[in-house]
Amino acid sequence: MAEASSTITTASNLPTELDLAFIIDATGSMGSYIKSAQENMRNIIQDIIISEKCLLNVALILYRDHPPQDNTFIIKVNNFTDDVEEAKANIDLASASGGGDGPEAMAPALHAAAHTLSWRTNAVKIAILIADAPPHGLDVNGDSWPNGDPSGHDPIECVALLAEHGITLYTIGCEPSATVYRDFLMALAFKTGGQYIPLDTCANLASVIVGSAKEEISLERLIAQVHEEVMREAALRGGPVDETELTRRLHEVMQSGGVKTRRVKMDNPDGTKNIPSLTPTAEYLSTLTTLTEVRDKWVANKAIPTAPFAPTLFGGLFGASTTPASTSIRTKKTRVRTPVIKKKSVKTRKTATKAKNIVKKKKAKRSVVRGTRRSTRIAFSGNHEVEEEEKSTENEEMETSTLPAAKPAKMVPHISHVTLADDELLDVSQTRRLVRKCVARNKLKSA
Repeated sequence: MAEASSTITTASNLPTELDLAFIIDATGSMGSYIKSAQENMRNIIQDIIISEKCLLNVALILYRDHPPQDNTFIIKVNNFTDDVEEAKANIDLASASGGGDGPEAMAPALHAAAHTLSWRTNAVKIAILIADAPPHGLDVNGDSWPNGDPSGHDPIECVALLAEHGITLYTIGCEPSATVYRDFLMALAFKTGGQYIPLDTCANLASVIVGSAKEEISLERLIAQVHEEVMREAALRGGPVDETELTRRLHEVMQSGGVKTRRVKMDNPDGTKNIPSLTPTAEYLSTLTTLTEVRDKWVANKAIPTAPFAPTLFGGLFGASTTPASTSIRTKKTRVRTPVIKKKSVKTRKTATKAKNIVKKKKAKRSVVRGTRRSTRIAFSGNHEVEEEEKSTENEEMETSTLPAAKPAKMVPHISHVTLADDELLDVSQTRRLVRKCVARNKLKSA
């Protein structure tokens, strides 16, 4: 790379086209997230169109699993449309059901995103994967197809193809179920220059989608300048591009030029505001080319090796955690079930039966709750879904355990801790994402 100029200016023309594809796990555990998407889809589309002044096309891919684990469908594809009402109708027809074993048919869904959807050539292209389970072939315990998806599609290869086509993948992990697969989902996103966003409540889904789209549009405006420098570096080196060094140099130039972008923010438990940084494990996994390679590193009770560069440089330069990978990587997914709270009416009972203690000397507490509550679980009677109902809790006596059990999911009506920071100076992690995009789109290798 030749001596960089003192400033880099952003492109003057705003993007006029945006293709936004949703890839959603539609199995039973995803009910609250699908409902949130249904309630907010129209607002999501209108917000992006108005704020970005773009021509927006929206696509939707739903996926469940293969028979006999699920006998409804494997994937459903709704191609791009610029009609808001059609996009809303497509998501309104979605429902959460089935799923069978832990892993799902993520691979065919990613394959459809790469091969079936009609992406526009000149559009900013964003795919948003919303999931709480891995694909087949990663977590072999409890997997009906431990050697990979029966379709023969490899999710790692599909994501690499998305990157080559200029499609940025954002992965939204519905935690806590997705927590154990965070590094894997983070690696999928980073392979395309995207990022992983953890969510513990469906209430924040709409703002994350809107924020991610706006952030990506902001970053795409800088691609032309970064692309030029990446290709110049590749020509000078005559081999793999050194992403670390190139990122450092580009970041210095952009900082000196005062280049600003948008950034999705969220209130984290540790007091920070940024989306979780890329981990060394995720960085390492993102360099692998097949799911088989990834699975070989997904070994119980052994740490996944970190990326082949100095941890101190990577951690200090790119903001990623330098904490070694966990020495105990779980290999079996445990679906988190919402605990059923036993209700006992004060009017009909004089005494309440004590809850059985799971751990000795741990007694359940009793409290009186007033008002109404809405269950976010989807129940089934045979093959029919049972709709949610508001239930009165007036003078209702509940037994609640003091044990560290998972809390029932709540439908929070207001988005509280996800925001979009406008006009922030481009940080190092965003610069690295830009470099990664250009490297992947040009099929270049990294040093």
